[in-house]
Amino acid sequence: KTSKRVEQLIVSIREQLESEPFAQIGVSAIKWELSKSGFDFPSDRTINRVLKREGLIKKKRIRSQRR
Repeated sequence: KTSKRVEQLIVSIREQLESEPFAQIGVSAIKWELSKSGFDFPSDRTINRVLKREGLIKKKRIRSQRR
């Protein structure tokens, strides 16, 4: 299980990235920021689970195909 400290760090990095114009806010950007801080980062899936649990992932709209 991911520690609360790492979960809070993931959320705070995501919020920090969202506040910057034109910033990348995905898993790879979060992992990059974690690595710059010297942390061993969790897997992509774990980061996505934390973001989803905190309500920070927006659902993609499915576009209908017009022919």
